Amino acid sequence: MTPRPDAGAGPRGFRVAILTCQDFAWETVAALTAIPELTVVGVVRAPLPRPGLTNKLKRTWRRDGAVGIAAAVWRMATRAGGAATGARPAPVPVPGVPQHEVASLNAEACRALLRSLDLDLAVLDGTNILKPETFDIPRLGSINLHCGRLPAYRGAPPAFWELMAGEREVGVTVHQVSAELDAGAIYAEGSAPLDPAPAGDPVAYADRVWREVLRPLGLQLICRTALALARGEAEPRPQPHASTPANRIPSRRELQRLRAVVAARRRAAGATR
Repeated sequence: MTPRPDAGAGPRGFRVAILTCQDFAWETVAALTAIPELTVVGVVRAPLPRPGLTNKLKRTWRRDGAVGIAAAVWRMATRAGGAATGARPAPVPVPGVPQHEVASLNAEACRALLRSLDLDLAVLDGTNILKPETFDIPRLGSINLHCGRLPAYRGAPPAFWELMAGEREVGVTVHQVSAELDAGAIYAEGSAPLDPAPAGDPVAYADRVWREVLRPLGLQLICRTALALARGEAEPRPQPHASTPANRIPSRRELQRLRAVVAARRRAAGATR
C-alpha cells in the first residue's frame, strides 16, 4: 500500500495503534505516548501461533539437538510441577492505553476492531506475518520495525547473520508494511557497530546487540517516522529488489558454525598481533 498524501488528522488527533504478539511492544507504546502530536488509541495483541508438540520438538531438534530436547522436556516438567522457571517479569502496561486481546491479528474480529479505532497508522512490533486485509486498514497503512539492514538482511534473527558474514555494522530499519516480507518502502535507517569476533558466546552476543542496541535505536526511528507521518513530512524511498531469499531462524548446525567462525577470527586476530 502507498500512503495517501493527505497529511494530519485534524482535531481528532493522529490516531495510532500498536499491533504485537510480544511483551516488549510496551516499550514502543511508552515511547509513542510521550509524543504530544500522537494519540495512541490502543494495543492490539494476539498470541504467537503455537506449533503442535511434534513440530515444536522437530524445530528444537533442528536448532539445539538432543540437549535442546532434554531442556524442553525439563521446562515442561518444572512448569507442570509449579517450579520457578526464571521467566521475565510481566511488563507494565502504559496507563490510559487500552489493550485489546484478539485470537489472531489476521482474523475478521481483529479487522473489525481496527476499523472501529479509526486509525491513521498502525505500528507493528513483534507480530507474525500479516495479510494486506489487516495492515492496510489504517489511513496510512502500517509501519514495521526491522532489526537489520534492508534488503540485504531480510528475515531473522537480528545480528546473527550479519555476525556470520563478518559485518562490522548492523542496521535497523523502519519500513512500510507490504505483502512481501520486509520489502516495503523505507522511512528511516540507522546502524551500530558490530564486533565480528566478540568475546564469549557469539549467539548470546547477537541477542545482546538486539536487546541493548538495536531495540533502543529502533524505538527512536519509529517515533521519528510516526511524527513525520503525522506532520505530512515523511519521504519514504522504495527498496531495491532483494537478490537473495529472506534469512531464517538458524539450525543447530548453523549455530555451531557461527561459534566456529568467530573462534577462527579470534585466532587469526591473535596471530596478527
